[in-house]
Amino acid sequence: MLSPSTVREYTSILRNLPDSFKKKDISNIDDYELQKFVNEHSLTHAPKTTANVYGFIRAVIQLFNPRMNISATLPQKRRTDAYTPTVEDVKRILEEVKDTDYYVPIFLATMSLRCSEICALTIDDLHGDNITIDKAYVRSNNGWTLKPCPKTDASNRTITLPHDLAERIREQGYVFKYLPYQIDKKLYRVQKKLNIPKFGVHRLRHFFASYAHDLKIFSNAQIQEIGGWSTSEIFERVYRHSMNTDDAKAEIANKFSF
Repeated sequence: MLSPSTVREYTSILRNLPDSFKKKDISNIDDYELQKFVNEHSLTHAPKTTANVYGFIRAVIQLFNPRMNISATLPQKRRTDAYTPTVEDVKRILEEVKDTDYYVPIFLATMSLRCSEICALTIDDLHGDNITIDKAYVRSNNGWTLKPCPKTDASNRTITLPHDLAERIREQGYVFKYLPYQIDKKLYRVQKKLNIPKFGVHRLRHFFASYAHDLKIFSNAQIQEIGGWSTSEIFERVYRHSMNTDDAKAEIANKFSF
């Protein structure tokens, strides 16, 4: 029922829990013991990591003893001011990689695709200028695994690509041959060469949302749908533009022809 990457994360959490905590009888873990663990864990881990471990522990306890309702105060999240690339940054990066295997995946990332979605795509997913996203390539306990559906139900979608990008994929006969983390490694090298602030490939999803919003021809709901975000993640369905979704997809392809 769980994603292979989620199982891998849970296995990692369990492996890294201190033996002194893992050996405790569940019935002996109260608010005090849980808070003590959270305090100690937060000294050497980021707030988000501590929150993930805390959530895992509570889920296990409540599964085996539903009547237990214990909780702890989590460390305050740190505000991160991660760099979001500009249109000029994106143009320079794409120009730098235009003759490499990384042009297509980085371009697709600017159009909202996650690395896991990009690496799962095949030539069979391309129909005309439309490409269907309905699977993901994720890391599991047994290595890299093809997951039959992306991150959320909203992630299953079809987007329209710039015609030249679709043609390039057809000509080369594939989307990307390598593993997801290699896109980040290439991007970091290019950023260093071009003296562009460092950011990960996933940040290009933020670029997509920001740029599409700034064009002022798409509603939040259309950007949300094209980008494959769930309602609770980023965009609320506040209003709908008069442009229908198919027209919006075509316009996205036109505007993202860098």
